[in-house]
Amino acid sequence: SGAQGIYVPLAYIRHSCAPSAHVVYGASGECSVVASSSIEVGEEITVSLVDICTSRDQRHAHLSQRHNFFGCRCPRCVEDLETS
Repeated sequence: SGAQGIYVPLAYIRHSCAPSAHVVYGASGECSVVASSSIEVGEEITVSLVDICTSRDQRHAHLSQRHNFFGCRCPRCVEDLETS
């Protein structure tokens, strides 16, 4: 529909390229955060702002161009950097 909204509680969820949850938008504009895997008590809930199937460089380019987000240091990016 091209509609946009501001979801203040959602803004507090941090980004990760290996997210523990994803955001689902409903037909009437509501959104829900749904676990992608088991989340332990006290574990941080994260969502991805990028296509997680892309390379580290592509993910970082998207983050810097679309979200003014530089230097992602999530566990997946750190691991990708160490193994490259």
